[in-house]
Amino acid sequence: KGNREIITNYYRQRVYLYDTGIVSDEEKDLIPTVEKCIVQFGCRVILIDNLMTAIDLFNEKGEKLEIQEKICKKLARMAMEYNVLILLIAHKRKGQGYNVSDDNDEVLGSSEITNLADVVMSYERPNKKDIEKGEYSEDQRLMKVTKNRTGNGKIDFKGVVLDYDEASKRIYALNDTGAAERPEKCFIESEEFTDVTENPFD
Repeated sequence: KGNREIITNYYRQRVYLYDTGIVSDEEKDLIPTVEKCIVQFGCRVILIDNLMTAIDLFNEKGEKLEIQEKICKKLARMAMEYNVLILLIAHKRKGQGYNVSDDNDEVLGSSEITNLADVVMSYERPNKKDIEKGEYSEDQRLMKVTKNRTGNGKIDFKGVVLDYDEASKRIYALNDTGAAERPEKCFIESEEFTDVTENPFD
């Protein structure tokens, strides 16, 4: 079997994908959509990629920063009410010239994005100087925990080193040489996901 077939078979009954590119504008309403996935389809982990897309799907008027705050507040309340994990991807500011002492301040947009989150993690390419010095390779990435209000509250600003495969765009544990032979392992081992083979919003 090819990697695509193995992965597809693995996430069946585990993952529900909602693609805004194949639904009508009338159906593009973020908060009700997320709530429906949780309540009706039993989804326990919600991944929203990314915040800018979320703004486009938010059916309320206002300035961009105001809308960002509203979205984050509604998602935070929903996560608490239904006891689910909601992962919201937000991009960092691009370019140089930002002198910040807190990594969380690098997130593009309202400060409420990180203020309202219980956990903030960053995923990034090592800087060019460290790669040139040989501290990291071009195929490695860093995962950092810059805020943690759950569990033991551990924070890791240095970061965990991960291997990255450019061809497949997949991320592996460092030096996991057998990962390429187990393509299904790029998904979380959980029975909590819900599979929907047809668009439930029709």
